[in-house]
Amino acid sequence: MIYGVKAKLPLLPNLTEPSAYNTEEWIAYLNNHLPTIHGIAIENIKKAQVKQKRAYNKGPGVKYDYQPGDLVARKNLIKNGFPKQRWLGPYKVLGLNNKEGTSFKILLEGKPDHYQTTANARILRPWFTQDHREEALN
Repeated sequence: MIYGVKAKLPLLPNLTEPSAYNTEEWIAYLNNHLPTIHGIAIENIKKAQVKQKRAYNKGPGVKYDYQPGDLVARKNLIKNGFPKQRWLGPYKVLGLNNKEGTSFKILLEGKPDHYQTTANARILRPWFTQDHREEALN
């Protein structure tokens, strides 16, 4: 009791007060409704498994097979004000930085005095020259 009033908890819809039915009625109710609820749960699980399988089979959406000499754009991670360039480059791939092939050594193209840096493959994209962009549009 709270403040002299009997608390009413949210129950399943269409159920009466707990004291208003007996055990046999409750068993009959469960026997009628539980299989349908169970069937709906199994259908939802199967739908979720199909979605998860489709997402898993897509694989990674990132290209990891950059070769030395490829030109790439690097995502701009510097937290400057608005507006900022989203991609910087072109950078030239110098080689792999680790055995897994997920990190690359890169150098800013056209600036040989610029220092060599590393970048994770997730923040790299292939660099497209103006000629490639025009071909893609036509």
